[in-house]
Amino acid sequence: MRGVDADAQPLPAPARPTIDIGLAFAIPRDERGRRVVDDAWVKPRIDEANRLWGAAGLHFRWTIEDDLPEAQREAHTREDRDALAPLVVVGHVRIAVVTELEDVDEPGRRRMGVCWTARRDGRRYILLASYSVPGVLAHELGHLLGNGHSKVEDNLMSYERTGAEVFVDGLQTSRARATATTLLANGVLVDVGPPRRVP
Repeated sequence: MRGVDADAQPLPAPARPTIDIGLAFAIPRDERGRRVVDDAWVKPRIDEANRLWGAAGLHFRWTIEDDLPEAQREAHTREDRDALAPLVVVGHVRIAVVTELEDVDEPGRRRMGVCWTARRDGRRYILLASYSVPGVLAHELGHLLGNGHSKVEDNLMSYERTGAEVFVDGLQTSRARATATTLLANGVLVDVGPPRRVP
């Protein structure tokens, strides 16, 4: 029997293929016809989601942009949130950017984001307030990928922040990967693949 080499390093875990998830943004326009948020607003939110969920082998990419209808630019009630269900794009995560997002359980309280399940047909999508901070998209994607809230300070799924770097733990990472894999198998999501390079 051979002895254990004290200097031997453990073999790295085999790399798992990246799942590229398309994000379909619906963005309202202002009275001048300009989007209420621009590319410079969207990019850091996607970058933060990729930083945090990259260990799960997940990569998010902005693949679709639509105008959000004027009548849906504010979400104050459950009915307002449900009204966004027809905008869901099969195979992509729908993100509706709204100019006002109100807590449906505490009227008058503003929210920055919510992962919503339409009551009529169970479609899931994200509402993101135009005044939200960059980490909110990653948090709501965490809910979409099966993670609940955490009580651990600075965990992405917690509301408690100390100023330290925000993180996700191993269990959250595994759950996100497993949920994404299930959503792919069920046709709810498709792997959109990496961006095509222009020769």
